[in-house]
Amino acid sequence: MEKIVLGSSTQPLWPSHTSEQTRPPQAQMNALRTSFRRNFLLRPRSTSTTPTTFLSHHRTFSAAPPRPTPPRATPVTWASLAVCMAVGTGLVTYYQSEKERRQTQVTMGSQTKTIGKAAIGGPWSLFNTNGRLVTDTDYRGKFQFVYFGFTRCPDICPNELVKIGKIFEKLESNPSLSGQIKPVFISIDPRRDTIDQLQEYSQDFHPSFDWLTGTPEQVNAVAKAYRVYWSKVDVTTDEDDDDEYSVDHTIVTYLMGPDGDFVDLFTSGVDSKQIIEKITNHVVQWNENHPAEAEEKKE
Repeated sequence: MEKIVLGSSTQPLWPSHTSEQTRPPQAQMNALRTSFRRNFLLRPRSTSTTPTTFLSHHRTFSAAPPRPTPPRATPVTWASLAVCMAVGTGLVTYYQSEKERRQTQVTMGSQTKTIGKAAIGGPWSLFNTNGRLVTDTDYRGKFQFVYFGFTRCPDICPNELVKIGKIFEKLESNPSLSGQIKPVFISIDPRRDTIDQLQEYSQDFHPSFDWLTGTPEQVNAVAKAYRVYWSKVDVTTDEDDDDEYSVDHTIVTYLMGPDGDFVDLFTSGVDSKQIIEKITNHVVQWNENHPAEAEEKKE
C-alpha cells in the first residue's frame, strides 16, 4: 500500500490486512458479525404508521364488500295506479253527469210550451222523385215529419234520416197511429240535388219517405217558410265550376199537422223514445179534437 509522508515520519493510512501482525483477532471478528446481524439482517421492521396506515386503508377499501345498489324507482307503482284509477273514475262520472244534464236541458227546452201559434210553415211547391210538382196541400189530412238536408251531407243527415225511419216504423206499428204520418225530406241544395240524385240517394233509407227538391227560388221559399237557416261553406271564388262544397243548415225535424199548421219540432239531441211519445200524444189529441176526420180516415 502506498504510504503518505506527513512531516518527517512515515506511517500507513490503513493497516494492511495482509500482515499477520495487523489482522484483528478472532474475537473481534465474531463481535463484528454479531453486530451486523443484529443491525441489518435481524433488524425488526419499522413501526412507522405512515405506510402501515396507507396499506391498512388500502386493504380496507379493497377488501370491504361493495355496497348494495339501491333499487331503481319504477315509474309505475301501485300508488300511482290507484291515483290514476281514481282520477279516471272521477272524469268518467263527471262526463256522464254533464251529458245527462245537457240532455235534460235539451229535453226540457223541447217540452217548453209556447203561447200562440208559431209562424212556421206555409204554402210551398216542389218536385218529387217522379218529376211531379207537389204542394203543401197534397199532404193535407196527414201529419208530416219534415226534415231539411242535402244528399252530400257526410254524417249528420244520414244519421237523422235513419233515426226518423226507425221512429216512423215504431209509430206505424201502433194501430191507432198507422197511416196518419208521412216522413218528408226537403233538399236545401237544389244545384246538386237533382231528381236523379234524390232517386239514387233514397235507396239507402226508409221507402216511406217523400223526397223533394226544386229550383233555387222554390227551395229558398220553403226554407224561409220553415225558418230554416242554410248557407254554403267552403265555396271557391268561381262557384259555377266547383261542386265540392258543403252546406251548413239547421238540424231540426218538424211535425206539421193534418191542416198544415206547425205542431212541434225536435232537435237532434232529443231521444227517439221521447219523440215517439210526443208524436203519439199529438196524434191522439188531434183525433179527439177532430172525431169526424178521424172516422173518415178509418173508413
